Amino acid sequence: MFTDLGRDIQTSVFEGRQLVAQTRIVNLGTVRSGEQVWCSFDVRNIGLDSVRVLGIEADCACMVSSDVPFSLSPFAKRAVRITVSVPHVACTQDVWHLLRVLPDCDGGKGPIIRLTMRVEPAQALTQREEP
Repeated sequence: MFTDLGRDIQTSVFEGRQLVAQTRIVNLGTVRSGEQVWCSFDVRNIGLDSVRVLGIEADCACMVSSDVPFSLSPFAKRAVRITVSVPHVACTQDVWHLLRVLPDCDGGKGPIIRLTMRVEPAQALTQREEP
């Protein structure tokens, strides 16, 4: 059984990276169309030098993080918070997006996080909630 640090070191060695993400998939569950929701994931610096996280790259402008930039000392970890503006949909859809953490190490290619959610139209959830 690995500790969090042990698992992170194993991931770092396997991927050859100094910065690792403890969560690779973040599931927001069922969300309402048009809502604004948030999630977070942890990143850890496995190297012997400090790392500066310069930004978060997302495949959709609906996701932003106000937590960047920040620095991580060796073996330190930190939560990164992402705000998601849920797109408007006419029917229920399973949606996923990719985020990449952009560090000043590892050639600028940090860990990739997959964000998943089921988006339902605002009317569908409202009707279901009424008795």
